[in-house]
Amino acid sequence: MGISVLDPLLVPFTTSLTSLVLSQVPISQIHALPSGLFFSLERLVLYIDEDDYQQNTWLLNGPVAAFESAPVLQRVATNKILAGSGAISFRLPWQQLTHFIEDDCDKNAHRFLIHILPQCVTLQWLGILLPEADLGQAFEELWDNQPVRIMPSLISLSLNLERDQYPNFFDNFKFPGLRALRLKGGYMDFDGEHANADSWDPDEVNRFFDKIANEFRLDYLSVCANLIYRSTLERLFRATPHVTVLDAHIWEKFENLFETLTISQSPSQCFLPRLETLVLELGSSVALEYNEGETIDPDAFALFLESRMRCAPEGRLRKIVLYGRYPDQVSDETPFVQVIQRYMPEGLLLEREVLTELRQDRVNVDWTERDPELQDWLEANAIIWCLPEHDLLIDILPSKAPVLLTHVCRRWREVAIEFVRLWASLKLPLREPETLEGSNLQTIAEVLKRCKKAPIRLQVAVARNCSVGVSILDPLLIPFTTSLTSLVLSRVPISQIHALPSGLFPSLERLVLYIDEDDYQQNTWLLNRPVAAFESAPVLQRVATNKILAGSGAISFRLPWQQLTHFIEDDCDENAHRFLIDILPQCVTLRWLGILLLEADLGQAFEELWDNQPVRIMPSLVSLSLDLERDQYPNFFDNFKFPGLRALRLKGGYMDFDGEHANADFWDPDEVNRFFNKIANEFRLDYLSVCANLIYRSTLERLFRATPHVTVLDAHIWEKFENLFETLTISQSPSQCFLPQLKTLVLELGSSAAVSYGETIDPDAFASFLESRMRCAPEDRLRKIVLYGRYPDQVSDETPFVQVIQRYLPEGLSLERRVVTELRYGKLNVDWTERDPELQDWLEANAINWQ
Repeated sequence: MGISVLDPLLVPFTTSLTSLVLSQVPISQIHALPSGLFFSLERLVLYIDEDDYQQNTWLLNGPVAAFESAPVLQRVATNKILAGSGAISFRLPWQQLTHFIEDDCDKNAHRFLIHILPQCVTLQWLGILLPEADLGQAFEELWDNQPVRIMPSLISLSLNLERDQYPNFFDNFKFPGLRALRLKGGYMDFDGEHANADSWDPDEVNRFFDKIANEFRLDYLSVCANLIYRSTLERLFRATPHVTVLDAHIWEKFENLFETLTISQSPSQCFLPRLETLVLELGSSVALEYNEGETIDPDAFALFLESRMRCAPEGRLRKIVLYGRYPDQVSDETPFVQVIQRYMPEGLLLEREVLTELRQDRVNVDWTERDPELQDWLEANAIIWCLPEHDLLIDILPSKAPVLLTHVCRRWREVAIEFVRLWASLKLPLREPETLEGSNLQTIAEVLKRCKKAPIRLQVAVARNCSVGVSILDPLLIPFTTSLTSLVLSRVPISQIHALPSGLFPSLERLVLYIDEDDYQQNTWLLNRPVAAFESAPVLQRVATNKILAGSGAISFRLPWQQLTHFIEDDCDENAHRFLIDILPQCVTLRWLGILLLEADLGQAFEELWDNQPVRIMPSLVSLSLDLERDQYPNFFDNFKFPGLRALRLKGGYMDFDGEHANADFWDPDEVNRFFNKIANEFRLDYLSVCANLIYRSTLERLFRATPHVTVLDAHIWEKFENLFETLTISQSPSQCFLPQLKTLVLELGSSAAVSYGETIDPDAFASFLESRMRCAPEDRLRKIVLYGRYPDQVSDETPFVQVIQRYLPEGLSLERRVVTELRYGKLNVDWTERDPELQDWLEANAINWQ
């Protein structure tokens, strides 16, 4: 941010400030504030942007000192307390704080527990995120035999467990006055009932509940979880018999809670016999997300409430408090609310809180509104989300953020223009001829200048058939080359790229080049000398392009091959095989490779071109994606070895190794055997992806027989998806089936032969497959299904095979649905890039498939 936000908006008023929220204000400006400004400040919330923080870690050689001497500061919430080195980021008057929320995901955040928390001697309320380093044996080793610390003032503790593992810091602190405990996690499963959860060590479970039962006397208990099993609830409630207020937010199977709390004998023998107030969060649940019923089952709730209202007066439930994001979630028409209303004439109190505005634009962390200690400090939730989810979708359209923010009012315009992060990732779609006029390009360049010297991710995309008469790169690229970290050039004239000198891109890490074929053919004379602009980019690691070699076989672009880690080659030129022969052997650090294999790259033709060169070893390659233009053996397999390969994608037309399809080119039997022997004996694959128009069962059987260790299968099959499910259906013992270790199935539904006239996936064939995979031993079961669709209705609850999946969700099967409409807008039918786990943070690579 070029101008100071804090000088005009904060500094003149510091002596009067009692409460302050700074959300995504540049860390450099906060760092510049001197100590001693905040005489009246009582409450402070700091939300630091992660990218800004990483770019300015040098500032934290000396921590932010602005608030260390605030004499009455008592409450602080922040997402950044320690630097990556483990050093403190903010000096605060720790000894006087009464409330502190720490939500730092940094791997060194455990140092807070070790070095800072012991200083917080007056702390009454503490909320902390516990990443893996704070849990289990890892923390015990870091604590290094320091003495047990006593925190006599702590009354309320909120633990956000990033993993289901024992919080070892419990053994290093004592909280003799603790009365309120919140446990927030994923699957709370202390006894290993859920296949996807990390079940605790039995000794740790006993230790945890002994600690709660013997050292705390809790009045207030809160549980926030995706799913919590009855056995876990029973152990938790048995350890907390004095609880009078229970707060619950359970994403799935809320009925487990009510069934556990239903009194079947005498109240003195039930769980939570003193329960008086029940607080229920209804703002988000699996039922709401997928529109599949009620968040709370009214029948299970009715049994619970009847049992709690028919006991002796002193043992009855007295109040129920409902929290919802929208009015209909807590309305009189909701069935379980109608159950509550039956008992209101008997003295049961019902309170309803609708928090639509408080929760707008927020991450799904809704417990703060329900915490009795935070009712007067709701600004602790402050966070801003106004940009699209994916950086590559941030456009310069006036109707969307960030440009929209400059049109609200004059003050918003001033702040937005100077807020560097808003402009640091931009797509410049040059769609109309008038956009390419010099004056308009200069206007766009002025927008780019708002990035200042911050790292920039830039996409410049010229529309198809749009004539370019002026230089695009001079105004839009040249002034910013030193700051560029990611660059997409789509249909920018090859002559303009060729004119760029070497040495311009000292910070460039990722590059995508989509060259228009007609423009390329008209300017081949330029490529007597290859493009040299990127050859000396010192930190360039990822490149995707549709043009790497000229028609003569000469190289089109010089790149620092020896340092690349990711490369996508999608060149349809007949001489593109020279990449495999001349360039790929130079890519010694490559981890991820995606290549299009044309006829000259396949079969005997390639063998003759290789001309007896030695076999090359690529030790770093982990993931390989092969796009086979013809169904023919990829002979380069014999000329390279990939000893570390763990992920393989095969994309082709008709995958037919045994000649079942009349139109397909089936492989020579010797080549088929060679191919599968290579996969079976030289690779140990964990991840397998098949993308084909049609793939036959005999081919699938041979492929799966060669890949028995696969745990993740990704599939996009245009026609007869049922072949896949019939092949994978277990008919005998799981150990004798195909892919016996399969845990995650990823299915692409965005395009298929059936989209326009029927079901992409036959629900009957799918039901047989899923039943067989969920009825085997727990360790062999399928754990997760991920569905990708171009439109919501392709993965909706109305889709028959999705309804099949939903039958097994109560048994622990996890379902994820990803609708990627915007990511695929204007793309050719190459949809695997969104699904590839290695490309999730490089979705710009999609640009080589734009229309």
